[in-house]
Amino acid sequence: MAVTVLLIQNYNKENKINKRVHRYFLEKLKITDNRKQTFHDSRFTSHDSQIHLLTNSHIHLSPFYYLCIQIKRRATSDERRATNDERRAKSEEPKKTTTDNRQPTTDMNYFSTNFTLGILGGGQLGKMMLYETRKWDIRTSVLDPSAEAPCRIATDNFVQGDLMDYETVYNFGKKVDVLTFEIEGVNIEALEKLENEGVKVYPSAATLRNIQDKGIQKQFYKEHQIPTSPFKVYKDKNDLNEAIVRKELHFPFVWKSCTGGYDGKGVSIIREAEDVIPLSNGACIAEKLIPFKNELAVIVARNPKGEVKTYPVVEMEFHPEANQVEYVICPARIDEAVAAKARAVATKVSEAFKHVGLLAVEMFQTENDEILVNEVAPRPHNSGHYSIEASYTNQFEQQIRAILDLPLGNTDSKVGGIMVNLVGAEGHTGPVIYKNIEKILKMEGVTPHIYGKKETRPFRKMGHVTIVNKDLSKARKIAEEVKKTIEVISK
Repeated sequence: MAVTVLLIQNYNKENKINKRVHRYFLEKLKITDNRKQTFHDSRFTSHDSQIHLLTNSHIHLSPFYYLCIQIKRRATSDERRATNDERRAKSEEPKKTTTDNRQPTTDMNYFSTNFTLGILGGGQLGKMMLYETRKWDIRTSVLDPSAEAPCRIATDNFVQGDLMDYETVYNFGKKVDVLTFEIEGVNIEALEKLENEGVKVYPSAATLRNIQDKGIQKQFYKEHQIPTSPFKVYKDKNDLNEAIVRKELHFPFVWKSCTGGYDGKGVSIIREAEDVIPLSNGACIAEKLIPFKNELAVIVARNPKGEVKTYPVVEMEFHPEANQVEYVICPARIDEAVAAKARAVATKVSEAFKHVGLLAVEMFQTENDEILVNEVAPRPHNSGHYSIEASYTNQFEQQIRAILDLPLGNTDSKVGGIMVNLVGAEGHTGPVIYKNIEKILKMEGVTPHIYGKKETRPFRKMGHVTIVNKDLSKARKIAEEVKKTIEVISK
């Protein structure tokens, strides 16, 4: 007879089991090589540990544990036949019907539990995501290379480490239940390994692989018939220069670094051969310079069930020198037909990537009112910051809803909103001062957001200001006043 022994901890005592105590009890049970399964330490499994041995004695171990013995024997052929007949009869019983039209839901143990959401990157996007996890009491862990990362003050657990290092990202990801990121510069191979081991990574490593390299991203658009400006990929700057010499490229064109571009870096308009000299020497794209009326953006939210929602189209005004967004205006001041077309294109992009979470789709509205995709970001985005004050569901809450497979929230705006980026003033580097912030706090509908970066430098994103008003033109005037008033300078 095979005997199953279940060793069950008495939880009235300390919730700890050490190997020395285990060894004592195993010796007392006289476990030999006849055992069919080794003992599993209870600290590493939530199931009752089981040992199969050849004995039928009942042994009382100690007040700390109970020993239960279940005797099993081989069933006879008659008993097996009777059991099979019983199962067959049960399967043939008519199934009960119900009029309940609700969809089945999974248990959601995210709130006020030990469930842990991991975030790769501890910058301002992660910090604003943590506003929402705090609101819902969701435990978080953040990995970032900087000891002074903005996320550090708001997360339950902070780990300092390199986001591009395989071992660092892999070891961090093993300790969380769902993993996301707030910046594309993370180690994809580590994400793939974690996915293979059962960790939920949203957006997926496959999505990020198609986006992280802009050359691959542009080729993805071409393969999926997504409208984008004509382009060609070059392996390095020498390859680019040779194309110019052979007159395969015509000025002006837009140069983009395939990797590493962020906040206006890695993008330049090349008007003559001399403009190529200061460019970085790496893989790059040359795009045709398309005349356009507006730069637009649409944020798409998608959860694992495939539920998709789009935010209203926003209009972006860029700083002429820094190539950074200066104002974001929602809703965009464009024709409704153009807005509908932009949302449709953004949805098509979302379907192609099959992402989970947010996808910010940046687009051009051409002179002929065509929509061309510029690039995407698989995360919360600068173009969605207005939503914190202006939308029913802000983009950071929506990101949490999407990656946890919760119902997506209402993306409509409650009021017109304009976002102004606060960037470091030219000529100022060092400990930051927000000059005249008290003056903008007196203005109607104005809410400043300070990211928590201690040091400023020219054009560094240090915060943003949202202006809300039912009258969008009035909000735009206040936004301009905000821009003129507040200064991000150094001591």
